[in-house]
Amino acid sequence: CQAKGCWMKVALQDGQETMVRFKDYGFFMPLDIKGKEVIVNGLAFVEEMSIEEKLKAAMNLKTQMENSFISLGQLLSEMKRYKVYVQRGYKTFNEFVENEFNMASTFSTKLISTYELYIENLDKDEMMVQTIGLDKLNMIKPFVKQANFMEAEEWINKAKEMPTAQLREEIKEIRELKARSKKTMKDELI
Repeated sequence: CQAKGCWMKVALQDGQETMVRFKDYGFFMPLDIKGKEVIVNGLAFVEEMSIEEKLKAAMNLKTQMENSFISLGQLLSEMKRYKVYVQRGYKTFNEFVENEFNMASTFSTKLISTYELYIENLDKDEMMVQTIGLDKLNMIKPFVKQANFMEAEEWINKAKEMPTAQLREEIKEIRELKARSKKTMKDELI
């Protein structure tokens, strides 16, 4: 786990690997341990997760992520704004994020822009924004940025009400219509 050091994968002699976790987060590994030799002392057992357990675990992790993307976006936004990266010896914010947090700069940009657009600029309720979720908010972001207040509200309500697949399909249709209308105008001008 590159975020906290709460688990690690260890290569076994037969070429396989095993996951090592620590009960109740009782211990954390150093974040710079990747590729180093470790000695593990404790109880080892094989635990296969059922499909239902995997689905439940995935949903729990998704919920944890959804519950923290606004807070993380806020912290990253403030660190960028106050140039914390310079104080830490980095030339760019992207370099800082990638080295300090092991996070792709594109992902940090999504978190920051989502926080700034929906929370700072549009003054939306954090719980409502969290409920919509990072994926949907990023899908509608280009439309919300260009929209007037009423249109932005309509997009936010669509994201709140529609399932992700349906929202994605509507966005795809709008983009296809715009592409066709541009071609038509271009053809008429030629």
